[in-house]
Amino acid sequence: MKRIFAITIALMTIFSAVSVSAAPVYTDNVAGLLAELKIMQGDPDGNMRYDDLVTRAECVKIAVAASAYRNTVATGSKTSPFSDVPYTHWSAPYISAGVKNGLCKGYLDASFRPDNTVLYEEAATMFLRILGYTDADFGSSWPDGQVGIARNIGILDNIDKSIGDALTRRDVATMVYNTLNSKSNGSQSTYISTFNRAIIDDVVLISTMAEDPSIAEGKIFTSSGTYNIADSLDRSHIGKRGSLVLRNGDTVVAFIPQGMSTGTDVRMVYSTLGNGIITYKNGSFEQVNVSTDTVIYKDSSVMPSASALSTLEMGDILRINYKSNGEIDYIMCISGSTMGPKTVKSSDWYASFGTDSTVTVMRDGVKSSVSDVKTNDIAYYIKELNIALVYSKKVTGIYESATPNKDTPASVTVSGVTYTLEGVDAFAKLSSNGTFNYGDTVTLLLGKSGNVADVATNAQLTDKVYGFLTEAGSKQTTVSGTVVTKPYVKVILPSGEACEYVTNKDYSSILNKAVSVTLKDSVATVSTVSGNSDVSGKFAWNNSYGKIGTDTVSQDVKIIEVSTTVSYETATVSTVFPQRLTGISLSSSDILYAGKNSDGLIDELILTDTTGDMHTYAILTSAKNNSNTLAVSGSYEYIANGVASSLMTQNKAFNVSTGQVVKITTDGRSVISMSAITKATTGKVTGITGSEITIGSKTYTMSDKVQIYVKKSYEYTMITKDELLDLAADYSAAVYQDKTTASGGRVRVIVLS
Repeated sequence: MKRIFAITIALMTIFSAVSVSAAPVYTDNVAGLLAELKIMQGDPDGNMRYDDLVTRAECVKIAVAASAYRNTVATGSKTSPFSDVPYTHWSAPYISAGVKNGLCKGYLDASFRPDNTVLYEEAATMFLRILGYTDADFGSSWPDGQVGIARNIGILDNIDKSIGDALTRRDVATMVYNTLNSKSNGSQSTYISTFNRAIIDDVVLISTMAEDPSIAEGKIFTSSGTYNIADSLDRSHIGKRGSLVLRNGDTVVAFIPQGMSTGTDVRMVYSTLGNGIITYKNGSFEQVNVSTDTVIYKDSSVMPSASALSTLEMGDILRINYKSNGEIDYIMCISGSTMGPKTVKSSDWYASFGTDSTVTVMRDGVKSSVSDVKTNDIAYYIKELNIALVYSKKVTGIYESATPNKDTPASVTVSGVTYTLEGVDAFAKLSSNGTFNYGDTVTLLLGKSGNVADVATNAQLTDKVYGFLTEAGSKQTTVSGTVVTKPYVKVILPSGEACEYVTNKDYSSILNKAVSVTLKDSVATVSTVSGNSDVSGKFAWNNSYGKIGTDTVSQDVKIIEVSTTVSYETATVSTVFPQRLTGISLSSSDILYAGKNSDGLIDELILTDTTGDMHTYAILTSAKNNSNTLAVSGSYEYIANGVASSLMTQNKAFNVSTGQVVKITTDGRSVISMSAITKATTGKVTGITGSEITIGSKTYTMSDKVQIYVKKSYEYTMITKDELLDLAADYSAAVYQDKTTASGGRVRVIVLS
């Protein structure tokens, strides 16, 4: 520890030309200890005046106060110890006690010269005598013997002075601390033990009640144990490593930080991944990797990293302490003081957290602005980082039951799915005294863990929502112990959310249509909507906004595409990212619905089968169509994604042949159609880069699920892109594309032969 202090002093001395007031980190804390022991005090204003020189008289007073003779000073004595120290001089009683007990001496001319600046070797000798060293230990070579011993036992550590130099108060404070932390002559105990104090090195101050509510009032948890905490302790050192000073073995009275470090990085936990922690700070994510021997302090205990990682939650605060070489020294985890959940009800929603519009906003995992937050979003606030976590996820469905009961619901079942409650607002609205009853349509507002933070009331849901109607009919539910049947619909919103509503009638006649839904008293009215005939053109996207022809597309546009609009078929609905549509020309017939926000930007789209990504693509290894006067049937064998399958049809057959690559469309229950797709080209593969394959000089975009096969005789073996590159020189490649790239097509199958 003393060697670390020496490095610290050396570094601070180097920088003293730049900032003479920049005292070493530990000096203030050493001074706090010395003040507590009544060895050195600051001036009436608390200023330690570290750069002031120290006189011989002042040094004697400090030495006596640090010695075993501290209680022997006769302040009322009328004795003048030296000719130049009359009894009226403030230092007379201290010099008398020092001389009497062998701590100091005068000069041969019977003077003491109390106002002379104390020299390096003079102070060292006084503190050696405190430790029990005598002239017999020093030898006859003044002052080399004294300085040699003082240096060997550590009294002179951290002091950049030499024989003949005058000392400052900082030098003397350091010398006193070194003396306290040294062993008395002939003893195995450090001298500070005579004050009923002990110094414990290499300790981390982990937490008090302020950081961890599980810590008892007036206690501090450290890496060496839990202790009482004195009022004098500087609590800004929580999280640091250094030397701990204990009084009577159970109370922390001072802490001296350890040397120079690269500091502490405070970050918020976002998630964990393997041996890494995904953290967030100042608008950016960073992975903090931890090894199996990384020390993590959490919940008043020292935990191995593997155990600690599994307990981390979003919003927890990490104080990551680094060694001077940049490696992690240790990590302190403090359960996040997260405020919330709170339901957003106005544009100044952040004010309820006691912050302002400068707050950093993460909405659904994306850095956003304050104005991006919408009514009925759920917000949380982490004060330490001035960050708000905001979530827009909503679930609309039919309230079916509560567990353990409706009087005290801990969870609710809505449209067959059970959700845990996390907010008092949700509890109040879904309990027996609340707004909603079993059988009502409810919109759950979900928080950061997917639990129910609140429920939107009917008054909050006056606006229409738009989506695609996938189910309609009747549903049984229990109301006040009675089973009742109510008409309902299931609508997929452009966000991809599936919503169920109790309706005023059966809407089966408009299945697989784009619709609007309006709620009144928890009952929905459903109407069909037509596509925006004025919206069409090539889709362009640059990650901040897009275009469809002349119409601008919002950055947060929500898009779904549907496989069919035929009412008697079962539709497949998939979410589409705007990047996937780049370059595709959309006609008005491709767009079932285009919604615009208050700024006139397209923020919702429902498209018909545009990308082709929802279908299955396969190689037919056998195709037989049978027809006679009684019936039509078919028998087909194919390979899709490396798996062989077969299909028998009755009363229908497909116009396909063995060896073709086909697109297979299903309704979720059975195959609706099977049609051949185009062979775009055949030739040698000259390159594969990312999602593109080049045949000769022409480049094609591949599907992210492209299937690649090697054909030998009639056998197909599925291979990877890397294997394709290895075989490219020996084979010719047939590339099959469902439609042109401009129309949204992709290379679905590649066959090497």
